[in-house]
Amino acid sequence: MEKNNIIARSNNAIIQPVSKNVLSSYIDKVQDANMIYGDWIEEQKVAKNIFDATIKARNFSIKGMRIHCQAVDIFCGDMALTAKHPNGDIYVLFADLTGHGLSAAIAILPVSDMFSRLVEKRYSAGEVLQKINKKLQCLLPTGMFMACCMIKINATEKTLSAWNAGMPDIYFVDKHANKITKRFVSSRIPLGITELNSSDIHFETVKIGICNQIFMLSDGVADAVNEEGSMLGTSQFEMILQDNMAKENSFNKIVDELTRFKGRASVKDDLTLITIPLSGILKVNTNLNKVVA
Repeated sequence: MEKNNIIARSNNAIIQPVSKNVLSSYIDKVQDANMIYGDWIEEQKVAKNIFDATIKARNFSIKGMRIHCQAVDIFCGDMALTAKHPNGDIYVLFADLTGHGLSAAIAILPVSDMFSRLVEKRYSAGEVLQKINKKLQCLLPTGMFMACCMIKINATEKTLSAWNAGMPDIYFVDKHANKITKRFVSSRIPLGITELNSSDIHFETVKIGICNQIFMLSDGVADAVNEEGSMLGTSQFEMILQDNMAKENSFNKIVDELTRFKGRASVKDDLTLITIPLSGILKVNTNLNKVVA
């Protein structure tokens, strides 16, 4: 809007008398501030694109893995890292850093770099977690931490192991039986707060088949609030999961349900939902074995 139009419209909104020179000076400052803010937003968007591309380039592509993310700001404090261990295991680290926006996302790149390098160097899942925890203790200011969960998938032995530190339950579902067969609950406080010893890390292991699928979520999902101010909650999310897990395009249907619940209400916390259908991993491994044979 041009300055003269702003001044003309403001005559009915501002108590008179007001010097038009004073008002004009004020409008100049507001417009300058808006321009600076717009430039700052664009710079953040460019940085975010570089940020995302860097992480994507390091991540191992898992067939069928889907991620739905809604961030409060341009930067998101939730992250999903994937890597393939030289022994063939697939590692997935899903994390939620304190807060949201750039301040929450600042630790993502160093953690991402460390995760991929350590897995490539044949470190075990427990050792990776211990080294990341030590890094976070040095990197994060007081009051900040990283809730996370890690899963490792052994397609040869058909097992999945999981460890949860401060994240919502990980859901291991059987699509054919249409039920949640296992919840991997949090067994420790988030990383970056205290020392992490090998005795603190206990992976739970389950057998997997082509009917199994994993769902992981940040606390922003259950904490989502609709236009009436009602919170979704864990129980309602589990109902949505139960109602849709056996359907075709189940992930899209679950996301649609979450979107309908939220309506036009703004996101109060970064919200991320991830699924990994284990059928894709098992089929890829079977085909590889056939080629080798």
